[in-house]
Amino acid sequence: MGKVHGSLARAGKVRGQTPKVAKQDKKKKPRGRAHKRLQYNRRFVTAVVGFGKKRGPNSSEKIPKTSSRIPYSCVIMKLKLHSLGGFQRLP
Repeated sequence: MGKVHGSLARAGKVRGQTPKVAKQDKKKKPRGRAHKRLQYNRRFVTAVVGFGKKRGPNSSEKIPKTSSRIPYSCVIMKLKLHSLGGFQRLP
């Protein structure tokens, strides 16, 4: 049987080479009910429905700035057009 990986003499080489950086102070994460609220908002409220595959939670893809919400006036206009039976000019 041959050797599969490198020898143990090289173990920890990269970690030993990297410079030590002090940990930064971070804001505390919400716990309990507040954390569940944060998860819900992240997964369902601010999630953008679009074409293609669903974006994963660890994706580096930026969320587009454009809002997917339709103004209320546009909805009313479409309902009026639909009730008239087509795209006719409104008075």
